[in-house]
Amino acid sequence: MTSDWLYVPHPATAPTHRLVCLPHAGGGPNFYRRWGPSLGASVELQIVHYPGRETRLDEPLIDDPGQLSERIAGELARTERPGVATLLFGHSMGALLAHRVACVFPVARLILSACAPPDPASDRRRPASRTDAELLAALREQGGTSDAVLADRDLMEMLLPILRNDYLLVDRARATGAPPVAVPVTAVGGDKDVSASPARIAGWEQLTTGAFEQFTLPGGHFYLMERQEEFLELLRARARPAADTAVPPSPR
Repeated sequence: MTSDWLYVPHPATAPTHRLVCLPHAGGGPNFYRRWGPSLGASVELQIVHYPGRETRLDEPLIDDPGQLSERIAGELARTERPGVATLLFGHSMGALLAHRVACVFPVARLILSACAPPDPASDRRRPASRTDAELLAALREQGGTSDAVLADRDLMEMLLPILRNDYLLVDRARATGAPPVAVPVTAVGGDKDVSASPARIAGWEQLTTGAFEQFTLPGGHFYLMERQEEFLELLRARARPAADTAVPPSPR
């Protein structure tokens, strides 16, 4: 079943799971599309394609987290297949959206990466559009964007409006918070991530009534680029049948 919202780079013949990835701020399907073959034949990689970027560049951006998460949940429901469990993965901004999606669409597991949970009481920044200078400073702080991209004026002219939209979306998601979900949650982050420390990531345990586990890998905000094989093994393990019903204790 085709969908503008879900990019499937390597369709699986008989999957038992689909891993649905929600990209970070400014991100799109290209960041994750090479993961497919590494997940195994039983897992189909599906990447959420937000409007306003890559092949959907002509479509209007969405800066309302409620509206965007509802649209994503609707597409997941429309493309759901009997016997195929849904694992929902979100990195950074994608984690905030994934948690919201899991509030309205049933998933087997929620995997949240490089993101502290929303906390309206402590998130001090009010939702507001960021300046170009603020956006560029945030990109440099988090890493994951090459100096060549940052120096490319034409590329940045196209990217900055997307980032401005997405950071506003993040601010709004943090300001409104979210209720607990009733599914197992796996929270992962880098030990040197200044925006989402392991201590802050641990707060996701308060936003699930299901089992909770946390992993910390070496690296910063984009640790999953630096430790890709370790991270993909973590994803593969979550797609094994036993992992859907029991979560072994793990060090944080």
